Amino acid sequence: TEGMFNAAYRVDFADGASVLKIAAEDASGLLSNEVNLMGAEVAAMKLLREHNLPHVAQVQYADFTRSLCSGNYFFMECLPGCSMNSCREELSADEIAHVMHQVGAFQRQTAGIHGESFGLLGDEQRFPTLHALIRFLISNVLRDAENRKKEQQ
Repeated sequence: TEGMFNAAYRVDFADGASVLKIAAEDASGLLSNEVNLMGAEVAAMKLLREHNLPHVAQVQYADFTRSLCSGNYFFMECLPGCSMNSCREELSADEIAHVMHQVGAFQRQTAGIHGESFGLLGDEQRFPTLHALIRFLISNVLRDAENRKKEQQ
């Protein structure tokens, strides 16, 4: 119930637990910049693990063929803990501040990962400069807004 673009299930096996995430079959309603979100998630997790960032689950298996079910899916290592959304009300203001500080430190580490070009992880299209990528993203948002406006008329 905590997923935004997919369903997530804890699966208990004899040798341990995994998390199964399944993407929705229907991608209608997504914005132009929301490209291959599950593929982007898997790519991001693999990239972060390659750079030895802490607290990133290992992707155990991914299938984007849609041959077994109508959506893409992957299994990942089940890490201990709970999501911030599910336990926020149980935490004190100091505990929340501590978690947010750690999130900021993690984001600082991810910002230190550099590539040779710019683009969305779920898309193969690449841009030579950050400016070119941002211009592309904003153009998509403006086009999406115009299309939604036409749909509502």
